[in-house]
Amino acid sequence: DRDVTGVQTCALPISPNDELETRLVAIWEEVLGVRGIGIRTSFFALGGYSLLIVRLFARINKALGTSLPMTAIFNAPTIEQLAEILRGRKAYSALVPVQPGEGKPPFFLVHSYLLYAGLPSVLGKSYPFYGLRELDNEGEMTIEKRVASYVEAIRSVQPHGPYYIGGWCAAGPLTVEMARQLTLAGEKIGIVILFDSWRPGYAEELAAQQASQGKTAWITRNQWKYTFHAKKLRMLSWSGKVQYLWTAAWHKAKTVRDAVYLRHWATARWLSKKLGFALPHFMHNISLDTLNAVARYECDPFPCRITLMRATESHHIPGSDPACGWAQIATGGVEVVWAPGDHESMFKEPNLSVVGKMISGRLEQAQRQPVEN
Repeated sequence: DRDVTGVQTCALPISPNDELETRLVAIWEEVLGVRGIGIRTSFFALGGYSLLIVRLFARINKALGTSLPMTAIFNAPTIEQLAEILRGRKAYSALVPVQPGEGKPPFFLVHSYLLYAGLPSVLGKSYPFYGLRELDNEGEMTIEKRVASYVEAIRSVQPHGPYYIGGWCAAGPLTVEMARQLTLAGEKIGIVILFDSWRPGYAEELAAQQASQGKTAWITRNQWKYTFHAKKLRMLSWSGKVQYLWTAAWHKAKTVRDAVYLRHWATARWLSKKLGFALPHFMHNISLDTLNAVARYECDPFPCRITLMRATESHHIPGSDPACGWAQIATGGVEVVWAPGDHESMFKEPNLSVVGKMISGRLEQAQRQPVEN
């Protein structure tokens, strides 16, 4: 049997040919909780979904000492194909053709891998949909050089604008930098959509301002946290409340630990290599190399208009600008629109369909209007 990607499903599993494929089979079986996986069995046919992709590649990169990007799964959804990439026999580019589409201009989504499955489905099959991903050689590159390679990649399928681009969360700064480089090259930008993304450094600027305000800011910040959690708890049973508080405490401890690693990223990597201790799974992902670089990114104002789609239930910083600091960069202004859900659930049903309509409506409007930089 074969699935929609043309690769064999799990009906007739084929055994691994060498040690690399054997190790990959063991990792896949551990992450997916499935036994007897064949090397030509599609990850998606086995029930693989977005969060499992994150876990899978964290395990692969840690076990094999690699930095394979998560989006490799879209071009190599089987163990056999992934092994070919790891052996260096099959290359992959920064451009991920997620949906061919026809009749509409392409939409390019920078990184934001967890959205590759949901967004194309709600935008409609007429929209060509491409993702842009990190490559192995980006570790030492500046954000500007990384984005320059992305610009080259999108121009290979669309030589000239107007361009329609977007990015979620930490990919927002990369998306804005792409718009800046295309604008400087004399190209037109149809639309820049950021999903729940903050300008790098803006939160720190707010924290410094609030620190100077003293106790009042501390009370305001913690009052918001209390209201947020109280609202969640009211909807749960007693057992649900206990589980919620336990999960919140565990998440807080994990967040503090991860923040320490991220704050001392280069030092942690160096000590790990020198002393041989294991780093957390999340640090064995090339995407966090990018996250660490994005945190230091600065951009001068340039002619651009941004559509910022924020989640109504996402974390709110008291005293913050609804535009999340992007108005200081986009001289054309920032349109802030609110989508149902939180940082992740906005891209899950029933919220995803609402988000899809909001995006497609703005894409249609942008295509009808003359574009001026």
